[in-house]
Amino acid sequence: TKNPIEASDDAYPKTPDTAWAKLWTKCQRVLEDHYSKAADSTAAAVALLPYIYYRFGYECGTIQRALTDNGVSWGTYEDPLGYHCNAHANNLVLLTEDAKNHNGTFLAPLDFDMSFMQGNFVFSHYVMDGKKIKKAAKKDDGKWSTYLKQEVTGFLKTLSGDMGSSTGVTNVSPLPKNMLPLKIALRDVMAKAFWTAYSKEKAEIEVDPKLRAPAYAMLKMALIMTSKCIA
Repeated sequence: TKNPIEASDDAYPKTPDTAWAKLWTKCQRVLEDHYSKAADSTAAAVALLPYIYYRFGYECGTIQRALTDNGVSWGTYEDPLGYHCNAHANNLVLLTEDAKNHNGTFLAPLDFDMSFMQGNFVFSHYVMDGKKIKKAAKKDDGKWSTYLKQEVTGFLKTLSGDMGSSTGVTNVSPLPKNMLPLKIALRDVMAKAFWTAYSKEKAEIEVDPKLRAPAYAMLKMALIMTSKCIA
């Protein structure tokens, strides 16, 4: 669609491809079982989408904080091609439901081919001169922290749905107009959770082992419905 944030109702698939029918039915039964039990339980058990979005955001903030605290950049710097930042939503992979030592987490980071550490950070000694790089008259000790701030902000912007912050994430999956308020609300939940984790604060929504199976059922169905989208 011309505007990827708004899509006509017919732009969004109503049913999965037949190749996924068996898995789709299995996931559907898991969710039906979850919601039938949740109807007689607490409201929190029913709120599966907020749980997933919060945990995703909190895990992303935890990953970014771990990198920052250990003097690692995911790959944020400026060169003649512009700014590069590998800290974005497409550089995360969904773990398998039974991943070894998962500790209730969903995500793992990847694509560290452009990452570097503070000890071998060379950009403090160089500056951009138009489209060229030249040696700086003196070392810029503040550039490392500046790039790390840009990395954190860039990561959060892609999680929040910004379509212009990274060429690695397009955020163009079509969505019915009546779903936009829900999308924005859930993105806000994820953004808040990101900052909570990055600020080393206690999670407001803790890992709940009982929600792992229904959460993965929902995630698998989401992956099926967006399997043809180029992210």
